[in-house]
Amino acid sequence: MPKKAMSAESRAQVRQMRGQLAKNKTAMKEIADKMKAEKRGYSDEEKTKMEQYRTENQQLSASIEAMESPEYDAPAEVVSRNLATAEILFSLRNKAGVPDKYAYLRAGNNPFEMIIPNSEMEADEIMKRAAGDVQSLSTVTPLVPITIKDIVEPLSHLLIYDKVGLRIQHGIEGQWNFPVVSGIEATFLGENVQVTDTKIELSKITPTPKRYSVSVPVSNLAIIQSNGGIRNIVINGITLAVANLINKVTFSTTQVGTAGVFPTGCFVGCVNTPAANTAFTYKEVVALKYTIIGRGVQGWQYGCYVCTPKTYAELATTPKDAGSGRFILENGMIDGTPVFMTVDFDDTKLGFGIFSYNVAGFFGQQTLGVDGTSHEAFSKSLTWFMLNGYMDLACLRTEAFGTISKTNG
Repeated sequence: MPKKAMSAESRAQVRQMRGQLAKNKTAMKEIADKMKAEKRGYSDEEKTKMEQYRTENQQLSASIEAMESPEYDAPAEVVSRNLATAEILFSLRNKAGVPDKYAYLRAGNNPFEMIIPNSEMEADEIMKRAAGDVQSLSTVTPLVPITIKDIVEPLSHLLIYDKVGLRIQHGIEGQWNFPVVSGIEATFLGENVQVTDTKIELSKITPTPKRYSVSVPVSNLAIIQSNGGIRNIVINGITLAVANLINKVTFSTTQVGTAGVFPTGCFVGCVNTPAANTAFTYKEVVALKYTIIGRGVQGWQYGCYVCTPKTYAELATTPKDAGSGRFILENGMIDGTPVFMTVDFDDTKLGFGIFSYNVAGFFGQQTLGVDGTSHEAFSKSLTWFMLNGYMDLACLRTEAFGTISKTNG
């Protein structure tokens, strides 16, 4: 296969990487020469710097090799985003801050955090504003390597949200976005009778964004071997951490952390019905679902049961009745309704919920920081990627959720 010609932008990136590689090697030689001249070993500070240079050099060499290979023909946008992410994150890791040519991605006046825009539209606006200034400093066209969409969209595949129906919103400014609302009822009114709110008063459901922070450790070896794929490593790690955080809050039956600082999950404060014995009966389990349906909650056909793996196993081995040979839970269902597991639920409870009445949202910009030079990071050969931002969870109708509980037998 003939070697494909690189674009002017790619050639400029290779030149820049080669230049940085040469600078790093010169700096490493100066440290080594000084150590030999003084007849001593490396100081802790020198060890840290040498490790930083080695790691960055390996990443730069891998990126250069990939770009100069005959098979290199990735779309320019993908290549640019991956390389820009690697360049920015390595610069942050080495305490050099967001490079000047990406200054438009700095979080306010803080050069050590990178903006994660809340939408593609905002990303476009950032690039348009930056175009004039950046092009005068570099041949690199302004771009935004990571947006909140890159983190939020995979969440549905990591949690049981894609099964239970919880909606995750992002790019929210001020209020929740409700493209579809369940539970709004129509009625007939007499002449001159004032119209009143029905089940959900949307104007009164105001989000209170809460600051969250996730810290994802990634081994330096994984980064070195990523061959330019550090962007995917970081996004996947952060997405999983955010997923675990939301999962923990949503499916806990008690308040996680301090109310007001942590969001309140949909099962906190819902009606709980004690079971008669140490094991659930089929009658009790089915009654839970129909109790919620009986409250007039719309969309009940999309509801589901949730429980821990321990409770799931108990239900799958508890006879439905005395003579049929059937069990309460069969083929992942109870009375035709799906049952899903999460370790964040209560072992003594079984829950039922209609999760279209529960929403999660990310507000405004998020920021990404990196720690790869602290004593802990160096001693464990890890780099921490830290995402900070604001989010909230809201339960539109507590009547759409309920639990039954048993004593441990």
